[in-house]
Amino acid sequence: MNMENETEVEETETVEQALEAAPEMGGEPIDAPESTFEASDAVEAEPDLAADPAPAAADMTRFDRLADALGALPDEPNERLLENIDEKTIEKMPVEAKVMLRHLLSDRLREMDRNKAAQAAAQESLKKHKQQLDEDARALVSSRAKMAQVFQNEELQGLLKKGDVAEKDLPDPFTPEGIQARIDRATAQGLQRFIEPITASANRAQAESKYNDFVASHPKMMDTAFKSAVVNLIRDRKTAGVPIPLKDAHDLVEHQRLVRDAKVKRDKERARRAESARKINRASVSSDPDNGSIIPTWVTKKGYKGRRGAAATYLFLKDNPKIHAQIKKTQGRT
Repeated sequence: MNMENETEVEETETVEQALEAAPEMGGEPIDAPESTFEASDAVEAEPDLAADPAPAAADMTRFDRLADALGALPDEPNERLLENIDEKTIEKMPVEAKVMLRHLLSDRLREMDRNKAAQAAAQESLKKHKQQLDEDARALVSSRAKMAQVFQNEELQGLLKKGDVAEKDLPDPFTPEGIQARIDRATAQGLQRFIEPITASANRAQAESKYNDFVASHPKMMDTAFKSAVVNLIRDRKTAGVPIPLKDAHDLVEHQRLVRDAKVKRDKERARRAESARKINRASVSSDPDNGSIIPTWVTKKGYKGRRGAAATYLFLKDNPKIHAQIKKTQGRT
């Protein structure tokens, strides 16, 4: 198998893998350092769970210290007590208490705003960091992909072909030409064993780079259902012996979805018109028992424009707006 065919096969397999799960950044788990304590030390250092000392005042926030001065806070607030607190309860409080509560609430709200701002800043920083990691990953994949081009050098390909020469096709081994030919073949075979894994990795990176570029320019590939449809189409065509490129598969799935959506829309519109026709027919029958003199009997019995029943009545009224208006008038509608 020549290098071009190997590259095509490698790209096809890698694109299928990339379609199933886009490459993500990952890392090796960091092993925790081994403890330097002996078992006896661990026993001695074990804290007394029964003793639960209160946190030091220096470790508490100002709000926590003020709240602690009120006494132990209940684990769950008393719902009945909360329900009984209203505007009059607040009004009965001393002025000093109300002023103090206003300032405490204002300080607490300001702290909450600061926490929200800090959280938003942290999320924005995390987002930028993730974007940078994605860019670095794409740059790394692109760099590895360029390695595949190095092995397409004509001189290198010519040297590698010497490794496929059969023994019977080599010159006499007891001549300088024969000795040199065997040295060239051994060199080519050794070089081929060396570059095979590098070439495979570079080809995979090249396919991943192409896939990433394709996804960047075709956002629908980010949709899981759409991507699955593309994957299934590529696999089915490959199994059938009629492979299809990624872009063609994408365009075909997109076209199939457009056709399906258009059909669903038409079916809904057809059902809506049929329901409207049924409503008109029911209203005309129930509200005007003499409407047979307005709508010809043959419309409902024999049909109209290939339709029968309510659909025939709907089409007939649509083609005869004066009769439709007369029926609406008899029903008290304008």
